[in-house]
Amino acid sequence: MTGYFALGLMVIGNATFGAFSKELSASTSPLTLIVLSECMIALVLILSCGLIPLLEHFWALKKKTMGPMLLTILTTGIIGPALWFQGLHYTTAVNAELFSKTEIVFLFLLSNIILHEGIRKEHIYAATCIAVGTSVIAFQGSTNGFSINFGDFLIILSRIAYAAGVVIIKKSLHTVPAEMIVFARSVSIMIIFMLAYPFVGSLVMDQLQAFSPSLIPALIGFVFLGRFLSVLGKYEAVERLPMKAVSQLLPVVTVLSILFSSWYLNEEMNMAHWIGSAIIIMGTVILGHVGTHKTREHDKHHFKLHHRHHHL
Repeated sequence: MTGYFALGLMVIGNATFGAFSKELSASTSPLTLIVLSECMIALVLILSCGLIPLLEHFWALKKKTMGPMLLTILTTGIIGPALWFQGLHYTTAVNAELFSKTEIVFLFLLSNIILHEGIRKEHIYAATCIAVGTSVIAFQGSTNGFSINFGDFLIILSRIAYAAGVVIIKKSLHTVPAEMIVFARSVSIMIIFMLAYPFVGSLVMDQLQAFSPSLIPALIGFVFLGRFLSVLGKYEAVERLPMKAVSQLLPVVTVLSILFSSWYLNEEMNMAHWIGSAIIIMGTVILGHVGTHKTREHDKHHFKLHHRHHHL
């Protein structure tokens, strides 16, 4: 697989993930979607890295990393995705895509407060663009002032959880390979699900039995495009291409995601959406040029940890 072909798979998968997730969220619980997502991510890692090497790295982890690892699993594997998928049930896929970009603002704030990291002026410009863009969308051109619905609020809360998880990784797990953190998270969530199956199994089975055949294309798109091919494409692209080439394509993902959601789900976009989107995309362009972290190696580590319901 060539680097740019893999990058294309990543872009297509990520751009369609929100719309397919939105369609499924109407009849599928966040629990089911989280388990499906993590199963696909674990499968990609096993195919890319091999099961034995992953297990060897897992058993070689130091005990002092277990606490931060558990906190990372809790924030980025359970709380964040649960809030994101639940929020998607109450808002549009377009809003979910745009409000997800607020993670950058929280990441810079938490990194400055907890890690005492300096913030570059370019990061301030990017964060300001994202904050202003989301505020414009929240106003929606209304004379009633700032207004945000419940779904958008849950999306923003999910971004706080993800940002907290990233800060934990930067503080205590920066020496652990990104693939190992993601694999540990996916396996842990599947184990938790199996342990909880006697209590939640009936809910999942009832959803599967009531699953409408008309949603099968969305399910295939969610699992195959949005999870398997996008994650596989991401890992292959990051390994084969310069990180800057990958990160500079992120604004394209946002644009395509908005356009696909508007077309596929017939979601309406008013003038506030278009203006806010343009400002947010401007912020992601700045980030794509300067990077989120101090070095491109840190950006690469961070990028591998994130998937579609995470910040990209």
